[in-house]
Amino acid sequence: MNAQAPIKLSATLIFFTAFLSTFSAAFAADSQHHRRVNDVDFYLAVIPAEITQGVSDIQTRFKKHETRYHIIVSLIDSRTGVRITDAKVQATISTPGGLAKQNKSLEPMLIMDATSYGNYFLMSDPGKYRLRFKMLTPARKYEEVADFFFNKPKN
Repeated sequence: MNAQAPIKLSATLIFFTAFLSTFSAAFAADSQHHRRVNDVDFYLAVIPAEITQGVSDIQTRFKKHETRYHIIVSLIDSRTGVRITDAKVQATISTPGGLAKQNKSLEPMLIMDATSYGNYFLMSDPGKYRLRFKMLTPARKYEEVADFFFNKPKN
């Protein structure tokens, strides 16, 4: 185990503890990190990739001027309070000004034994990014779509 592993693990645990604690506060109304669309609650987390991958991994894999974020969405059936675990989730991230878009599928992942969906996105320029998520499950006839905005500060 290297010396950076405990720091990375503790930073990740602190973030996820804070992220999960926002669920109860966000249930009552939409917020910056929560949207209710029909009977689905979307919860959003935007994490610098250095926290989930480690600084050395980022430095070796990406160009110096590139900034990557791990985008995570958790889905809850608002009628039952049960986490949605069989969804196909597509994300479209639009740059400030909307001139460029990235489209990716979000992969299922376990966080503290609970399924969420995530992937990495390049978000280098400061400004307001639009994050659109489309979710479909085998039991649903229609997609549910939730839009969020993320303001990336200047470095």
